[in-house]
Amino acid sequence: PLGLKGDDILDGAKMIAIADTFEAMTNSRAYRQHKRPVMRAILEINSNAGAQFDTQWVEHFIQVIKNNSKSSS
Repeated sequence: PLGLKGDDILDGAKMIAIADTFEAMTNSRAYRQHKRPVMRAILEINSNAGAQFDTQWVEHFIQVIKNNSKSSS
């Protein structure tokens, strides 16, 4: 909202942006029942790394998702 870019955005805000997007894509909403599969959501987030999302934090996010999927198997 303030036109901040790059290093002017706090790391916490960068992480929240990714997590919020993932949650929004993979869960039903009051205005839509369709939810995307986890893999498709990850691919969409990854395709926006460097543009909409910070590349470093996307890599961390994907690693966390991989680790969680291994531990829940």
